[in-house]
Amino acid sequence: LRKAWKETRNEDIAARLIGHIRSAAVGDALKPLEERVDHALTRIKGENDWSSEQLSSLDRLAQALKEKVVLDDDVFKTG
Repeated sequence: LRKAWKETRNEDIAARLIGHIRSAAVGDALKPLEERVDHALTRIKGENDWSSEQLSSLDRLAQALKEKVVLDDDVFKTG
């Protein structure tokens, strides 16, 4: 039960981060996707005092968004 709870929480956290990055990038529709994601990531990184682990997760999620617009479970498993 603890393992299932932890996995659910990790997926929920990742989903929220992806939503946060995507919503921050929405306003720049005329720019290329990579540029919008980079801009959103810069903005998000400036909003909080993120730990190095959190920054690494944000970078991985941003890279995944650039490579694959639709993210599936495999993206989270492989990092």
